[in-house]
Amino acid sequence: MRTPQDRVGPEGFRHALRLATRAAHDDSEVLFLRFTDSPGDTMRWFLAAQRAALAAICDSTEPARMASRPLARALLTRLDADLSALGGDARPVVPARTLHPMAADYLVLGSRLGTEVLRRALIGSAPPVPVPSYFHACHGPAMWRDHCALLNAVDPASDLAGDLTRDVIAGYDLFHAAAVAQLD
Repeated sequence: MRTPQDRVGPEGFRHALRLATRAAHDDSEVLFLRFTDSPGDTMRWFLAAQRAALAAICDSTEPARMASRPLARALLTRLDADLSALGGDARPVVPARTLHPMAADYLVLGSRLGTEVLRRALIGSAPPVPVPSYFHACHGPAMWRDHCALLNAVDPASDLAGDLTRDVIAGYDLFHAAAVAQLD
């Protein structure tokens, strides 16, 4: 299956990062299958998990160096409003480590691409599922392209490449922990 990430050429560190972190990504995504299987029944859980993971990512890095921070903050505001409308909130998760700002950006921007795919599925779902405001936020395609260019400028053999790989895996672990923390 082609993903939005595949639209950027396979050359460079970004592609290597995607391959090196694929197992962690897939492990975190397995928990979210309960949402895709039954979005109407699991919407509050899904939104709470997204809120907890995004907050933990934002808390894990230097705010001034995270390019996607304004987008992440806007998403958190939408998530808070959506959860309030559904009569819920999110149980927080605490990051186990500090994440490099480029890794945090990769996680935030990449999650927006995934959410866009989910939004389209929700719109076409039968029976129809109300689509919360979180799904209508801009998915930041220009920011994603700029971030991919930054990642592709990273030497795959550098210490930075290793740090980014470890931090992206730690970020996927935050999504996994956030999903588990919201289970009743």
